[in-house]
Amino acid sequence: MPLDTMIFPESYQTPEIELKRALLTYNKVFLIDPKENDIMPPELMTQAMMPPGMPFSPFAINMGAPVCPIIKSQSYENDFDRLLETFQPALKAGCLEVTTTYKESIKPGTVAIGAFSHGGATGYPLNPQAVLWFLRQLGGNQSLLKEALGAQPIDPAIIERASDIRFGAASGQINGAPALPMLDVPQQLEQHQAALTKLALSRIASVIKYYGYCENKNIVPFLYDPQTMHFVSRIISCANSSMDQATSTDQDAPWARVQRLQQILFSETLDGKKLEEASISDILRARTPGWLKSEEKKDGLLERLHEMAREEENFEEQASSELSGYLKQAEDLAHDRNNFRLQLYADIIPQAMDLRASIPFATGAGAATIGVSTAFTGASVPLIFIGAAAWACNMVREYGPQMRDLRRREQSLRSSSGLSFYRRVKGFR
Repeated sequence: MPLDTMIFPESYQTPEIELKRALLTYNKVFLIDPKENDIMPPELMTQAMMPPGMPFSPFAINMGAPVCPIIKSQSYENDFDRLLETFQPALKAGCLEVTTTYKESIKPGTVAIGAFSHGGATGYPLNPQAVLWFLRQLGGNQSLLKEALGAQPIDPAIIERASDIRFGAASGQINGAPALPMLDVPQQLEQHQAALTKLALSRIASVIKYYGYCENKNIVPFLYDPQTMHFVSRIISCANSSMDQATSTDQDAPWARVQRLQQILFSETLDGKKLEEASISDILRARTPGWLKSEEKKDGLLERLHEMAREEENFEEQASSELSGYLKQAEDLAHDRNNFRLQLYADIIPQAMDLRASIPFATGAGAATIGVSTAFTGASVPLIFIGAAAWACNMVREYGPQMRDLRRREQSLRSSSGLSFYRRVKGFR
């Protein structure tokens, strides 16, 4: 069965062409409910602030303040409703669904007693202490704040929107630790400093939350915004720098073999013009039994590639043979969708191209071609964020033992790309 995917929410509504692209690539596509605008349920902030190793408190308080708001445009909910109306055929077919990562279990201003750890009454699948720690470390680093904000001009409307939203509780003083810093901005932007800081923290919170959610649910994180993809690329680069330092003296490092998988790239280019012109019914008709079988072949190939990476000898030769066989089978099985597809690519790229530092991503909507690329990181999402957080607070040496221990104890290897791929496979032992 082809993998499921979750469209990564951005400040503005997902373009129709990106949703079409997801429907042509994955079994089921999930959209996040537009009313979900926080990194975690507010009532979990009490648990998140507990010192590491302390048992979860039975008390939960919803103060009515966000933990770290994920900022969206003023028209986001209305735009979401219009998007769903357009994609009604996909909703009825069961290949598109709206979901949430949590629900608020108590009303603002309420104190409650019960099962309020992650999971529990809120359904939140992530560890709130870990999420808060990642956010505080990444959000406290000026370099990463700037990377999160991005280099492109920011719409004044979204700056105004951020100005109307207060800072979350995660930004303030916690357990004696100082509040997170404001983003350093040039003098001409000082009037927008608070808003820009909130926007940067919003992207950091979004990446932590939704990547963690996808790993927990074993689904694909589908990214389409170039600035978010660049930020994820930066996070992975920082994490790999930390892990390289932490494991530089290890004699038996099985994950080092995984780096060979980072040379493998899958890519499918689609005709952007035809995709824009296609109706939703056209898209659904392209989800043929042949397409389903070709995706199942790809799924099996990914399993075999990870198994093959255990062997030190002839990996490249064996992988090339497997990739060539897959391409032929996929072309034969999915020939009936060639109306949309321009090229299918699967090969080993030159080792000099370090996918850990630069994740391939799609060209934007309206371009002549729309690319779907798949690459591997060779580490689980928690390990990536631990490595990035250690880099951000300049404590790689201190957190080195934890990183090494986590890599040894991981029961399975997770592989993902910054764009649109996530896969759980057997681990290296």
